[in-house]
Amino acid sequence: MGLAWLGIMLLLGCGACNGQGDATDAPTGTDPAPVEPEAPSAADFDADRAFNLLVAQCDFGPRVPGSLAHQECGDWLLAELAEHCDTAFPQPFTHRSTRAFPGQTFPMRNLIGIIEPAGGAKPDTREVVLLAHWDSRPFSDHDPDPTRRQEPVLGANDGASGVAVCLEIARALRLERPATRVIILLTDGEDFGISEPTLSEYFLGARHFVRNLSELDPKRGILLDMVGDKTLELGREHYSYGADPSLVERIWKKAADLGYEDVFGNTTYAVSDDHLPLIEAGIPTVDLIDWRPQVTRNYWHTTFDTPDKCSPDSLRAVGDVVLALLREGI
Repeated sequence: MGLAWLGIMLLLGCGACNGQGDATDAPTGTDPAPVEPEAPSAADFDADRAFNLLVAQCDFGPRVPGSLAHQECGDWLLAELAEHCDTAFPQPFTHRSTRAFPGQTFPMRNLIGIIEPAGGAKPDTREVVLLAHWDSRPFSDHDPDPTRRQEPVLGANDGASGVAVCLEIARALRLERPATRVIILLTDGEDFGISEPTLSEYFLGARHFVRNLSELDPKRGILLDMVGDKTLELGREHYSYGADPSLVERIWKKAADLGYEDVFGNTTYAVSDDHLPLIEAGIPTVDLIDWRPQVTRNYWHTTFDTPDKCSPDSLRAVGDVVLALLREGI
């Protein structure tokens, strides 16, 4: 965020104007000199850096499981987590496709980073999981051009935007610790499947995570998905509200406190997403997702989901709100 330049006021007493008295006498009836705003802290959310992280993911190409871009971007993301988290590790698994690519097996991996709270972890620490999916869709099935519907999706908004915010929050939290342990979870295989009643080949990484919690014990979660659109507007997602209405309202209250009412709007909708496996496993999770049919979704699952659709300002709104809540302890 740029700092506004403040003009310097020259204050002259009436006596000095008349050639009488000391020119250094304090004038009467004048307002105090303006105070310059504080410079941004290195521990603040840096929206430009987050946007660069979004672009960097897209520079690998579509992060489709089984591709070179998927392998290389996953390695890079894990290195980013290792740099800014106290602990970072992959959670590998394989998926044998039944519908999208029948009979084929794909290597996948969740990427996990852990940031300890101020003062270190305590036995009663309430862990929070902050998640986003890092894979991109294997086919552009909603593309307006039928000849391009077998091409993969680049996934600037649908994937890279949420990951970029998670990574930037991790960096900021390492510099100024949260009030509770934070698990950064980048899920794989969220967008792998094809439409069907059971959605059996979606949310693969989230499903694997809840089946293998081991020593991780998150009590609440926040999911970031499609949070980069230039005209971002988030609504209260139906399943999220049913699982944790108090957290939804706290997020919206914090957004209002920070001046982001235009981003955190009053619409409501229901979305099937990575939060559902967590909710079903007893981890109430709120999905922050822009699901307006005539705006964000006009390039959803198409070849047009590219960085030019996204904005640092949108990433900042989400990042500022979520970072503030994590530092307070949710």
